Amino acid sequence: MDRYNKRTGGPSRKNEPSYGGRNVRDERFEEQKKSGIIDEIIKGLENPQASVDLVSKIVNSPKEFNIKSESSYRKIHDLFSDVLDSTLNMINSNTLKAQINQVYLNLSKVKVIIEYQKARGQIGDNMAKVLNHAIDMLKKQLDNLNKNNQPDLQGFRKLIENIRVIIDSFAVLAALTKKKGKESE
Repeated sequence: MDRYNKRTGGPSRKNEPSYGGRNVRDERFEEQKKSGIIDEIIKGLENPQASVDLVSKIVNSPKEFNIKSESSYRKIHDLFSDVLDSTLNMINSNTLKAQINQVYLNLSKVKVIIEYQKARGQIGDNMAKVLNHAIDMLKKQLDNLNKNNQPDLQGFRKLIENIRVIIDSFAVLAALTKKKGKESE
């Protein structure tokens, strides 16, 4: 009897994909909406004018980033912000070129912590995607600086400052997650 649909008497569609229905369309819409927010944040990392809007999108979308605890994100934030701040100091003191290998190493440490927290389920895939993309953008800038005699340090500085705003926004989101957790107890 499981070969046939009881209502219509026709073959069962148990193993066939569903192409319709309200719930399926709603789920697809939600997935598109989620990826849209993530894509907007990733594209906006290079645009200082987008920073204000990006902060709002992050803070108002806690489900998209799935932070389990403030302390789990704080580990990422502390290390990443230290790397960004020290890189800005290197730019300001004209020592970046001489210390560029240290920046690469520090970015790889941040990437390890991101992947570790993601594997533990402490941060969501979307947050890891945004943070890893930010690291990739920084690495690309470092690669360009390494190759050019006349590097665009001003553009690199702006990118660092924009990424710092984003990671600080995630810290706010993590604090809000902690606050909401306490309110529900």
